[in-house]
Amino acid sequence: MSDTLRLIATGPVLLYDGEETNWWTQPMALQLVDGRDYLATIARDAHALEKLLPRLVSAHWSQLRLEAQIQVCDWSGYGNLSYKGINDLAVSYVQQGAQLWLLAAGEKQPCRYQTHLLGSWLFPTIPAK
Repeated sequence: MSDTLRLIATGPVLLYDGEETNWWTQPMALQLVDGRDYLATIARDAHALEKLLPRLVSAHWSQLRLEAQIQVCDWSGYGNLSYKGINDLAVSYVQQGAQLWLLAAGEKQPCRYQTHLLGSWLFPTIPAK
């Protein structure tokens, strides 16, 4: 078995673009590897990327950064890293079993919110939570 992540879907794909003040509760249909949809919301299912990083091996993090085009920023100069995707939106993740989706979501312009799917991957083994 390969120890690299299997890329299932590439992005960015615009999932939401609107002025809803509750955009983070809008359901997103994320496609599972078996073709079914997994209905997720930012509020319930998305987690800060920082929570995933300690569970990743270095090769997986390098692969995700490259394939999802994640920018790592240190605006403070003190090692307080932030992770940005398309349109400088914060990167978060949704995980269901061994499948991982990376999202870039947030306020693109005043009162205009976007959610983009950066990609979907399948882990060779499920990382511990």
